[in-house]
Amino acid sequence: MARQPDPDIKGDTPLYRRIPWQGGRVAWDDQGNPTPTKSNFQDPEEELSLYIAEETTPEKALEGHDGFGLISITFDMIMAICKDDNNQPVVFICRDDIDTANGHVLVCGRITKGMAKQLQHAPWQWVRRPQRPLQDE
Repeated sequence: MARQPDPDIKGDTPLYRRIPWQGGRVAWDDQGNPTPTKSNFQDPEEELSLYIAEETTPEKALEGHDGFGLISITFDMIMAICKDDNNQPVVFICRDDIDTANGHVLVCGRITKGMAKQLQHAPWQWVRRPQRPLQDE
């Protein structure tokens, strides 16, 4: 069965997204402050992984991902950006039917490079900042 939107995920529902510190996924400014790059907001399989904040904890969302950061972004922020030329949504958020633990959800649909850049600059918030590596990769 094809993935279906979850009608319970809406509005200002906070969602967590893991941000890896390696592989050019974080830009560090002169003061050592991290900013996620746009590559964090696209997925080649068009299933961007997130967690519903109310159904997990930062510790569980980051489990097994040492050094990663964690941002909080809302459903509304994602949906306001991920629209076509006719202002219609091009993505939806569904429950992950394979990894059902800890409020794991997927943003299903094609997020373009332009949309990813807008998400990079959306008003998300750090929940946990990534750890800066000792030397850049």
